[in-house]
Amino acid sequence: MSTRIIYTSRTGNTKMLAQRIFEAVEDDDKNICPIEEWQHDTEADTYFVGFWNNRGTCGLEICDLLDELDGRRVALFGTCGMPDNHDYYRTVEDAVKVWLPDHVDYLGCFLCQGKMPMSTRRKFEEMRNENNAREIDACIRNFDAALLHPDEDDLHRAAEFARNAGKRQG
Repeated sequence: MSTRIIYTSRTGNTKMLAQRIFEAVEDDDKNICPIEEWQHDTEADTYFVGFWNNRGTCGLEICDLLDELDGRRVALFGTCGMPDNHDYYRTVEDAVKVWLPDHVDYLGCFLCQGKMPMSTRRKFEEMRNENNAREIDACIRNFDAALLHPDEDDLHRAAEFARNAGKRQG
């Protein structure tokens, strides 16, 4: 078996997950790289594809990659600014896996909270007024909590996800 871990990471969060997944994968033939460095001619049996949540889905470069994985085993992983929220994570997963071809062995998805760029906090602060203070203050609290993620528990769960996905038979 051969495994490729391909990811995109804007703030380093998804890169952290990718590295932990790489360490957890038990294949002798494994490789990890950011999507910008991926050689499209290197094929594998299993792909772990990582992304950062971009308004409820992934970026176009991930959509294009997923479209190329027909007939492969594919697992998704990524980070979101939102804290652990099963319903929201399921919505993100559904929006991303729609880009998978019909003939893949889908191994599941792991998502966790990740820190956001400081520009996001500044945007919240600029938007705040007396009419929306409660909602914006909640967004700022979420932003501040996200600064601690992915944490060691998130990384441990990502590794466990990778080990379980790797054992799954098609």
